[in-house]
Amino acid sequence: MSAHTGSRGRRQRQQQRQRAGTAPALRAATPERELARRRTAIDRLNRELRDLLQRRARLTLDVAAWKRARGLAVVDPARERDMIERLLADPGPGFDRETLARLLRSVFGACRRLAVRGDKEIGNP
Repeated sequence: MSAHTGSRGRRQRQQQRQRAGTAPALRAATPERELARRRTAIDRLNRELRDLLQRRARLTLDVAAWKRARGLAVVDPARERDMIERLLADPGPGFDRETLARLLRSVFGACRRLAVRGDKEIGNP
């Protein structure tokens, strides 16, 4: 039996039980529950985004320290431009290119400032 057939069979049995009045009570998805579910997903994503940004900041500091120890320039504007161009080559659905570019430039700028200032900016718990 295929997965499709099994799914259809379950649906048919559920419909028969509903007609007979023996189906288990289904919890209706109220607009409030749906909104809460969506907000929970956004909250989870916000925490992931925060963690990724903090991870990027720590890695930026690590790269800056490595470059300083070798007498290299901490900032590489050409690399930043290349990274943004590569990321915008296939931006995917969601933000338009211009908005995504602004967000990326903002993150890269904050990391650049962090790298130039060194570890004075980061709060190590």
